[in-house]
Amino acid sequence: MAKHTDFTGKKFTRLTVISFSHINKNRNACWNCLCDCNGNKIVISGELTNGHVKSCGCIAKEIIIKRNILNAKHNMRWEPIYNSWHGMLQRCYNFKNVGYKYYGKRGIKVCKRWKNSFINFYKDMGDRPENLTLDRIDNNGNYTPKNCRWSTRIEQANNTRNNVLVTIGKKTKTVSEWARIKKINNSTVFKRINRYGWSPEKAILTPV
Repeated sequence: MAKHTDFTGKKFTRLTVISFSHINKNRNACWNCLCDCNGNKIVISGELTNGHVKSCGCIAKEIIIKRNILNAKHNMRWEPIYNSWHGMLQRCYNFKNVGYKYYGKRGIKVCKRWKNSFINFYKDMGDRPENLTLDRIDNNGNYTPKNCRWSTRIEQANNTRNNVLVTIGKKTKTVSEWARIKKINNSTVFKRINRYGWSPEKAILTPV
């Protein structure tokens, strides 16, 4: 029988040779290998040395999974949930975005799990419900799974950093809520307060 190089203990990419297995019908030495993922595979000498076989098959599976993830991302490119993810990143990291001054410039960031993966964002938040938008529970906090929810635009407006509580009579509501009740444009009320220095009460109660 021809003498074969002993590969026991040697590692080839993800495979570590554990022991000799047998000689196949083509007189090739076959080796019992343990993969980094704990899978087992019998491989002939030549396929180990030329790099043709690098794992128990887990590398091929990972490639398929990554391809499926990329396809899922591509297929959802025009879905509302993808637009929410993309918009979130734009507000936080694109200084040319109109919303950057309210987010990225203020130090608002996206957690690493979401920043680097739309799929992770989708797993955590699910499909975006109709007529709802992505909202942070703590308006000064970052975009994270624990600090985000789907909200109506009214709820989101009531949660903005510009909003303050105003008491008129015995009722206390946010500026946005009072504006809606008094049927005054929300932006008009804030313009009166921020630009003209009116008190919140005067800005809300003065007819347009």
